[in-house]
Amino acid sequence: MRFGIPDPDDEDYVVDLDLSYSSDESDHVPDFNRRRYSKLGESIRDMLALSDSSGDEESEDEVLDLIGGSYLVASSKSWRSPQKGKGKARAEPPRSERSRSASLNTSNTKALSGSTSKSLHASTSKRAGPSWRRWEPSMRELLREEPNEYNDWVKDTEAEAWRDGHRVAGERRARLRQIEDNVRAEIQAAQKGKRQTEVDELQRFMAGLSVQQRKEEEDTTKRFAEREAKLWADVDAAIKDAERRVAEDQAARAAEALKLKQEEEARIAAAEKEALARKAEAERAAKEKADKEASDKAEREKSEAAAKAQEEAAKAEEDKRLAAQAEGSRNITEWENWVKVQKRMKVEVIEPVKANRDVRSGLRMSMRLITRGLGQVVNTKQDILRVTNEIEKILVSQLPSPPSASQPVTFEGQIPPAYGYIVSHLSKALIRQAESEVSAKPDAAFPLARIVLGLILRGHTAVATIFFARLVKKCPWVVPHYPARTTNQSREEYEKSTGRGSDESIADYIARMAGISTLYFAVVQTSLSSIVQTLPAKPTPQQLATLVPAPFRLPAAWTWLAAMQRAPLPGLPPSAHLYAVAIDTVGHALLAVVHPKQLDKLLMSIKSGLEGGNIPGDSPAAKVRLELLLDGWQKKHTLSPPKHRDWE
Repeated sequence: MRFGIPDPDDEDYVVDLDLSYSSDESDHVPDFNRRRYSKLGESIRDMLALSDSSGDEESEDEVLDLIGGSYLVASSKSWRSPQKGKGKARAEPPRSERSRSASLNTSNTKALSGSTSKSLHASTSKRAGPSWRRWEPSMRELLREEPNEYNDWVKDTEAEAWRDGHRVAGERRARLRQIEDNVRAEIQAAQKGKRQTEVDELQRFMAGLSVQQRKEEEDTTKRFAEREAKLWADVDAAIKDAERRVAEDQAARAAEALKLKQEEEARIAAAEKEALARKAEAERAAKEKADKEASDKAEREKSEAAAKAQEEAAKAEEDKRLAAQAEGSRNITEWENWVKVQKRMKVEVIEPVKANRDVRSGLRMSMRLITRGLGQVVNTKQDILRVTNEIEKILVSQLPSPPSASQPVTFEGQIPPAYGYIVSHLSKALIRQAESEVSAKPDAAFPLARIVLGLILRGHTAVATIFFARLVKKCPWVVPHYPARTTNQSREEYEKSTGRGSDESIADYIARMAGISTLYFAVVQTSLSSIVQTLPAKPTPQQLATLVPAPFRLPAAWTWLAAMQRAPLPGLPPSAHLYAVAIDTVGHALLAVVHPKQLDKLLMSIKSGLEGGNIPGDSPAAKVRLELLLDGWQKKHTLSPPKHRDWE
C-alpha cells in the first residue's frame, strides 16, 4: 500500500493517496467491496473530517494565507500608521486591500476545500484561480523606507502556517502509516486464516482418501480370500470326486475278477471231480489192489516231498528273517547314532546357551533375521544367493575365523556354543518351513535345499550334521526307521520318538512327514555343480567328498527306497505317501547314478507290493498317486523332473 504525502516546499502542491493493493505482498487480493464501508475508508474519512473541522477556524486560513501571501507585497502607500497618535492604535490596511485580501483568501479556501473533499488524488498544483489577479506595487512604494507592519504580519503568519502545515502533514503521515499497518495486519491475518483453513481441508481430504483406500484394500483382500477359498473348495471337490470314481472302478474290477476266478475254479473242480469219478469207477473192479498199492506209494512220496518242501521253505524264511533283522538292526543303529548327536547338542550347546541370558539375548536378532530370510526366499538365483550370504555372515560372526573348503567347521570338533545354537535354530526354521509351506506346496523345498548345500559347501559341515540330526528327530522316516515302543515307555514319549505330536491325527502326521521328507529329498537331488559355480573358491572333488556327508548324497535315495521295502515299514500308513514323495522328488535324478533296469526292478517290486496289499497306505488317494507314478514309469521307462527344480 502506497501513500502520497503533500510537500509544502514543492512547487506543485499535490496531495495523492494511492489505495492500490500490491501483488508483491500476497497472492490473494481481498475484496473490499463486500462491506460498504471498510475500516480503511472510515479511518481516512475520520482524518479528513477532523482536519476540515479544525481548518475551518484557524489552520485553513493560515495555510491559505501562506499560499496567497507570496503573491502579496505590502505597500506603504496602501496602509500606514497615522502621523498623529502613533502607538495608540494598531494600523490597519486600507479597505481596498483588505477586500482584495479577503477575496483572495475566500477563493483559495474554496479551491482547497473543494479539492480535498472531492478526492485525495486531486492535484493542487495551481495555487490561485483566474478570479483575481496578482497585485504588484509601484516603484515608489517599494522605495519607501517607512516601516511596514503588514509585511511583518505576513511573515509571521507564513511562518506560523508553515509550522502548522508541517505539524498537520506529520500527523496525517503518522495516521496513514498506522492505517497502512492495521490494514496490512488484517490482510496477513486473513491470509493466514485462509491458509490454515485450506491446510485443515486438505488434511481432512487426505484422511478421507486414506480411509477410502484402506477400505478398498480390505474389500479386495476379502474378495481374494473368498475366491481362493472357493477355488480350493472346488479343487478338493474335484479330487474327492476323482478318488471316488477311481475307487469305484477298482472295486468293480476287483469284484468282476473275483467272480470270474471263482467260476473258473468251480468249473475246473467240477471237471476234475467228474473225471476222477469216472476213472475210479472204471478201474475199481479190475485194479482195486493195484490202485491201492499205487495210491499208498504215491501218498508216501507225496508226504516225503511235502515234508522236504516245507523244510526248505522254513529254511528260506529263516534266512530272510535273519537278513531283514540285520538290515533293520543297521537302520536302528543309524537312528540311535543320530539320537546321540541330538543329546550331545542338547548338553554341549543348547543348555549352556539357554543358561547364559546375555548370549541368548545377543543371538536373538540373528535368529530373527534367519527366520525372516527363509520365510521370504523365492526360487531365483539372485534371491537364494542373497539369503545364503546373509546367513553365512551370521554364522561366521560366531567363529574365530571364516571357514573354507580346506578347513571346514565340523561337529566332531569343538564348536563354539553360540555357533551351534545358531545352526540349531537354522535347522528348526528349515523344518518349520517344511512342515507349514512345503507340505502344501512342494516346490518351496528347492530354494531351501540350495541354501543348505550352499552353506555346507562354504565350509559349514556342522550344518549338515546338526540339520540331519534335527530331521531324524522330527521325522525318523528319513533313515528310514519307525521306532518300536519300549518297555515302560509312556505314550507321549513314544509318539515323540516317532515324530508325531500329542493328539495329532494320522492325516496331519503323514502330511508333516511328507513335507519334511520332501525337503530332505530336495537336498539329496540338488546338483552340486550348480552351487559350486556360485562359490568364491571352488572346492576340489576330494574336498566335496569331505564336505557333503553320505546322507545328503544322491545314492542315499537309492538306499532309502530299498530299505523302505523291508518289514514292517511297507505296511505302515505313511509308506504309500512317502514312496510317492521320494519317486516324484528324486526319481528323475536317480537315473543319473542307477541303471534303468535296476531302477525298474525296484519300482516294479513296489508296484507288486501295492497291488498285493503289502502297501495299504493311509487313504485311496495316496495309493492312486503312487500307482499313477509307477504306471507312468512302466509305460515310458522315464520319470519327469519335479517342477521348479532349477532356479530361475
